[in-house]
Amino acid sequence: MAGKLDKSMRGAVGKVLVDYAKSLKEMIQVGKYNRVNNGITSDHFPAAGTGQKEVGITLFHFNRPISSDDAIAEMEKAGYRPADPPEILALG
Repeated sequence: MAGKLDKSMRGAVGKVLVDYAKSLKEMIQVGKYNRVNNGITSDHFPAAGTGQKEVGITLFHFNRPISSDDAIAEMEKAGYRPADPPEILALG
């Protein structure tokens, strides 16, 4: 199955509203996360957009252990890319 991403590996599909006007810190506060790694800062993860943008989201599950690099390669083969931090935080 390695090297092939079938439709059963794709999960929920939806849209999120990403508010790039907020700082990364504000996005984290809105999500009310229990813990936040101190390395998650705007310096390390600068925003790549401005204003508000609706973004399509597709969740993936590979049904097997997989490295980050291999997961990204599989997503790219299927025409997708990993979400950036503001997009992930918009999920809440």
